[in-house]
Amino acid sequence: MSKEKQRIVLIEDDLKLRHSLVETINRSADYVVAGEYNDVNAALRRINELPNSIIFLDVHLNGTDSLGSIDTIKRQNPYNKIVMLSSDSSSVSIVTAFQNGADGYLLKEDAVFSFGNYLNDIARFQYVVSQSVANSLVTYLANFRQPISGATAVSTSKIDMLTPAQKLVYRQLLTDKNYNQIGEHLGISRNTVGQHVQKIYRILGVNTRMELMTK
Repeated sequence: MSKEKQRIVLIEDDLKLRHSLVETINRSADYVVAGEYNDVNAALRRINELPNSIIFLDVHLNGTDSLGSIDTIKRQNPYNKIVMLSSDSSSVSIVTAFQNGADGYLLKEDAVFSFGNYLNDIARFQYVVSQSVANSLVTYLANFRQPISGATAVSTSKIDMLTPAQKLVYRQLLTDKNYNQIGEHLGISRNTVGQHVQKIYRILGVNTRMELMTK
């Protein structure tokens, strides 16, 4: 029996780039394009039908900022991975994307030449960034002196609101373990970990693991 391919959804308004990425993905042995769109709203129904998919989302769709769409997609299924595609390497856009729940950020010019490698990275690791983005993040952090806009520390009183089981998962979230590893460590399923995580985020007032760790 052949291995089921990882499903990819592309949301990109640059038709030439989108077709190039579709060809690259569909030539691979492990991935297949399950949908391609130039608009988030058009893609949402398909994404809802495809849990645990990898979504590549253009940061600026038809001239409109799509960073606010990350949370909408994650709420449909927190296991969906969202990798932003952009020509913008500014630290503001990159940090905002991760604060909103993105799992990766690739510059389009980097993606064109090394897309296969990034596909493998996002499947293996918690987050993926292209080298240019990594450099921008390092520079940002090196010069960073003030809390990220809107970020506040998670209070002890909020942590006390977690159930004993949620506290166990919460402590594991502060490590580098993925959901499967957390589940194995605690003796629970990956889906149960995900259910706890959604409740933890809601109680602590965060949207992503990275936001939780920075607080």
